[in-house]
Amino acid sequence: MPIKADLKEALKPRIEELKQLRDEIRLDLHLASMDLRDEWHDLERRLDGPVAAADQLKDATAEALDRLAAEVKKFRARLGERSSKANAGEDISSAESRRT
Repeated sequence: MPIKADLKEALKPRIEELKQLRDEIRLDLHLASMDLRDEWHDLERRLDGPVAAADQLKDATAEALDRLAAEVKKFRARLGERSSKANAGEDISSAESRRT
């Protein structure tokens, strides 16, 4: 197997993970605050470069993809935390409005 094919196969799981995280985050963004949306747009722009580069095997390394994936995972966790807090607040106000 040529070296490029080996590299492409080695990077494929990382690329797929980034794509999956991106798709999950897009679904959660409708509940997010504006500052999180802005932060996501900045991160998303950075995702396109390594994904395209890895697909073409240009200047993409497993280490760089791992760093980007870690950053996207941290963002996803923060997004989930804020969504949970927002939903908890909605639950409280819904309960209060039902009482009145």
